[in-house]
Amino acid sequence: MPQALSLLSKACSQYGSKGLYHFQRCDFRVLEQKFTLDLNDVLRILPEPLRKDLAETDRFIIKYKYKRKIEPYNDFGYRIVYSNKAGVVCYCHVNAYFDKKIYMYIRWVLNTEQSTRLFNIVDNESAEFADKIFDSICKCDPKCVPGFNALTPEECIARIKVERNGRTIYVCKDARWDKFSSISQDFDYVKRVLKAISQVLYE
Repeated sequence: MPQALSLLSKACSQYGSKGLYHFQRCDFRVLEQKFTLDLNDVLRILPEPLRKDLAETDRFIIKYKYKRKIEPYNDFGYRIVYSNKAGVVCYCHVNAYFDKKIYMYIRWVLNTEQSTRLFNIVDNESAEFADKIFDSICKCDPKCVPGFNALTPEECIARIKVERNGRTIYVCKDARWDKFSSISQDFDYVKRVLKAISQVLYE
């Protein structure tokens, strides 16, 4: 046993700050070449129906040209990162030991023109759902210290103007876009939004 733990410790050291995560879990798969976490690692810590919901959502997102990466998160949790070439990222945090076992959020990186097109697409399906998306956007903090050498928030290139039905808001590319209530666990919401974003970017 001591020899096995020694081998495990040595293998885990190759993963830098994430090595302790694998060692705590006694995950001997790190001895394999090119070891990576996979979706089954995440699914097995979830109860039903969350396990089924996440698996279906994962298949749906992958179909729309998003790539998946799974990372350790906290002591025994995971972070799934879905991203595409346009810089759109959807994060899914999973931890079986938390009361809220899953929460998801999407980074808003569409420019003003693309944002308008997205709402036009969604409006054709449901104006109510389009309103829900608009109201869920994490607005840019007016007191934010502007980045990218900008002198004012208005000049910051990370600041995006989003308009809908006469309403205007600003969102920061570096901000999370979600509601940490129902939306962050609403799989249907996430799928519909990511599908609409793919339509804007690729169709």
